[in-house]
Amino acid sequence: MNAQRPNRTAPILGCLLVTLTLCCLSSPARAADFTHTTATLSEGRTWLAATTVGNKAIFGGGIISFDGNPFVHSDVVDIYDADTGTWSTASLSEPRGLLGAASVGDRAFFGGGGFFPPTHRVDIYDPGANPGEEWSTASLSVSRERLVATALGDKVFFAGGYTLEAIDGPSDVVDIYDASLDTWSTASLSVGRMGLAATSVGNKALFGGGIATYDNFPIESNVVDIYDADANPGEEWSTATLSQGRTYLTATTVGNLAMFAGGIDIYGDITGDVVDIYNSDTNQWSTANLSAARDSLASASVGNFAFFAGGYKDDEGVSDVVDIYNAATDTWTTTTLSVARGGADRYCCGEHGHVRRR
Repeated sequence: MNAQRPNRTAPILGCLLVTLTLCCLSSPARAADFTHTTATLSEGRTWLAATTVGNKAIFGGGIISFDGNPFVHSDVVDIYDADTGTWSTASLSEPRGLLGAASVGDRAFFGGGGFFPPTHRVDIYDPGANPGEEWSTASLSVSRERLVATALGDKVFFAGGYTLEAIDGPSDVVDIYDASLDTWSTASLSVGRMGLAATSVGNKALFGGGIATYDNFPIESNVVDIYDADANPGEEWSTATLSQGRTYLTATTVGNLAMFAGGIDIYGDITGDVVDIYNSDTNQWSTANLSAARDSLASASVGNFAFFAGGYKDDEGVSDVVDIYNAATDTWTTTTLSVARGGADRYCCGEHGHVRRR
């Protein structure tokens, strides 16, 4: 299977410290107010995961080096406090990259990851717990990496991924944690896949694209699995389709719009500029285009704005382009990152958007 996408990030691992771009928004209504500053993670790494809890942005795990077999993974967690502007560090229970992260309530969840073999471990961070008791662990039903995570209401979802147990291809498992009940359950994607993207909008969680298999051959998937929290029991899941099948795309939500942007075919030959947009109010899909085609880009939303940053441009190397969508005016503008990079990722904390380099 042509699924070894992590290797493509190897050329950008020369920096021991990963530059982190903070896109600060002084007024959510004006794109002209964007400014940029930079900071550094305590350890340079790729294929980490990020999420937020309250005023904290949390960057966990990652791959330090692609030399050797297996890859060298990290257990480092960098924590940024937006109120104080300070950084601190913690550790995952086991080192790993290619994991997923999401938050619900006052807790952050880092699930799965690793590489030959993957893990089922879920590290849970509760900044409001007693000192020394902030971290605990749980387990996914199936060990896997290159999964995705998103949160909806009181639930955290870990979907898809690749597991050594998945003889027929990528996993279709969805592990669901319900914070209101403190219970775990499972569901299934309509098609197993890895390298997909996930986001939540309104009462729905969406899982789109990725690498699937057909007759034991890898294919780009255009499937979107949709979980509706308000549906009748047994009717929560439905499907839709992206305008193009692709993997290593990104997803974010701004207002009532869920946006799936960029991506690439499984052979790494065709990079896309399409943005598939789902409107949760009208239940309709539309499309737009990035200013430049790229995959393995980052996305985040602040106020009325959605950001799509960096990525790979076919064989041209990494990109510094940031496409900015203004949902209030339905217009697009562009700016640039301080350093061109592919495989970037990000997360928002308060009024600050953090872009991390994979």
